[in-house]
Amino acid sequence: TYVTTTTPPTSSVAPDSALVPIRPLSASIRLCNNATWDPNFSILSGANGTAGSNATLFSTTHDLFVDQNNTIYIADYGNYRIQKFNASNAIGTTVASTSPFQPIAIYVDGAGTIYSCEEAFGDVSYGRIQKYTQGNIYGITLLGGVGQRGTAFNQLSGCGGIYADRQGSLYISDSNNHRILLYNTTIGALALLAGTNGISGSQADQLNYPRSVYVDENQTVFVLDILNQ
Repeated sequence: TYVTTTTPPTSSVAPDSALVPIRPLSASIRLCNNATWDPNFSILSGANGTAGSNATLFSTTHDLFVDQNNTIYIADYGNYRIQKFNASNAIGTTVASTSPFQPIAIYVDGAGTIYSCEEAFGDVSYGRIQKYTQGNIYGITLLGGVGQRGTAFNQLSGCGGIYADRQGSLYISDSNNHRILLYNTTIGALALLAGTNGISGSQADQLNYPRSVYVDENQTVFVLDILNQ
C-alpha cells in the first residue's frame, strides 16, 4: 500500500457543485486498544447463497456506504443499481439506475448526493464517475463514460475506487490506468495525484491496478495497490 501527499496542479474540467461533507469517522467513533470483533451478527437484507433482483436481494455487491444517519447504500453490481436501506428495514429502495455501467465503489455526501465509480464492458472495460442527486436515479456524468478506454483525463479505464474529502474533492482510482486522479467539485479542476498514465510499476511513484482509496483528516492518501504486494 502506498501513501502519498501532494498539492496537485489544476486542469480544465466542467465545474460541479461542491460536496456537502459528512463528519470524519474519528469524530464519532473511538476504539479502545483492546477492542475485539463481535462474532454475533444479523442479516439486514439479502439471503445466504441466493441472488436476485427484487428489493430484498442482490447480485454481486461490490461496495457499501453508511452515512451519519446509519442509512446504508449498496453498490449492487450485478443488478446495475444502487440500493438504499434504513438499518431496521430489509426492503431496499433503488436510488440509482446505472445501466449499462455497473457500480464498483460509492461515496455519499451529507446532502445525500451519491458519487459512483462505475465500469462498463465493450471490447475492453472503461469507466465513469456518476453523480446522483436525490430523486434523479439516472444521474449526470462527471468524468469518463465516453465509450472507450484511454489515458486522457476525460477517459477512465476500470474505475475501482472513490473517496471525497471535506474540501470538496473526489479521489478517483483509475485502476487499469494505474493512477489516482483528483477532481475538485467546486471549481471543476482535475489533476493526476499518484501513479503514471497507463503505465504500471512498483516504484514509489508508480501503481499497479490500484483499487480502494482513503484520505485521512490530514489529507494523507492511502491507496490499496493490489498487484504490488
